[in-house]
Order: sequence, then C-alpha cells, then structure tokens
Amino acid sequence: MDPKSAIAKGKRYEQNIAKQIRESGLDLRAGREVGSGSGKTKGDIRSTIPFLIEAKNEKGVSKWLLERIDQAKKQAEIGFAYKENWCLVIRDPRTPEGNSEDYAIINFANFL
Repeated sequence: MDPKSAIAKGKRYEQNIAKQIRESGLDLRAGREVGSGSGKTKGDIRSTIPFLIEAKNEKGVSKWLLERIDQAKKQAEIGFAYKENWCLVIRDPRTPEGNSEDYAIINFANFL
C-alpha cells in the first residue's frame, strides 16, 4: 500500500471512530484531531471522553493478540451471562510483576 492510501485509510478509520462516539451520545462534537501528534495536541480523536484515543487501522496486528481476544470472546460465550462483555487483561512484560502496568482490551462498542 502506498503511503498516501495508507494515510487515507487511517483518516477514514479515525472518522469512523469519532462518528461512533458521536452516535453513542458520549460527545456529540467528537472528531478527528487534525495533525495529531505533530503539535501540542496528542491523540487521534478530539473528544471530551477522559481518555486519549489513538486509532490504529493496521494489517499487522499481532496474531498472538488476536488469538487471545478470540479466547476471551469464546470463554464469555460459553460461561458468562453477559456474553458480549468480555475483557482481555495483559501485563506489560517490561514492568515488574506485582507492580506491573496492565492493559484492558474490550470491544469498542462496549467501551462506549
């Protein structure tokens, strides 16, 4: 993919994420942050949600990560009353056990 089409692909994804935030009612003025990262404002999405939102539309998402997400979804379907409410928690291996940084991965619609 040439760089211009990759940039366009990323912009389309950011616009879609902002649209979902608006449609959820969380922030009716959410939008793409033009030039995000290059200036004082960081994050790809401009919103009043108290999170910095980076939106990545990349083909190279780790197979390992996608397999773990699939596992969490499957386990929720098998034995959880709220089948769509799965969450994958991952420890950052660069931080010490017992005092680690942990990351939660959930479905974006559920986040909204």
